[in-house]
Amino acid sequence: MYLHILRRQLGKIRHILLDTEKVEVYTGRDNMNDPRFHDILQRMCDYLQQNVDRPMPSSLSETTRLVTDLHLDSMEGAQMLSDLEDQYEVTIAVSVLQRAETLGDVATVVVSALGTGTRK
Repeated sequence: MYLHILRRQLGKIRHILLDTEKVEVYTGRDNMNDPRFHDILQRMCDYLQQNVDRPMPSSLSETTRLVTDLHLDSMEGAQMLSDLEDQYEVTIAVSVLQRAETLGDVATVVVSALGTGTRK
């Protein structure tokens, strides 16, 4: 019984860490080498091209900026985050997404969430 409680508390701590740590912690080059990084990035690009009702830049990459290049508003960002959470069965705090500047930042946050076990 105590082990179950301890596991539950550790899960809460992991979630809190993802909520409060800065995106820079998760944007290390190690995540870009993770095979899931490119899959996540491609899914985001596909999602944006299918769900955003304005022209997208001709090429999207990990350096594409969410606000400056894509002009994403907070609702569009939240919808993309929700789609990623459902697709990968993870939980990501909105505050983490708010600090993300590029598609690569978002992809590395998802890779980190997968790696830390913050599953739904």
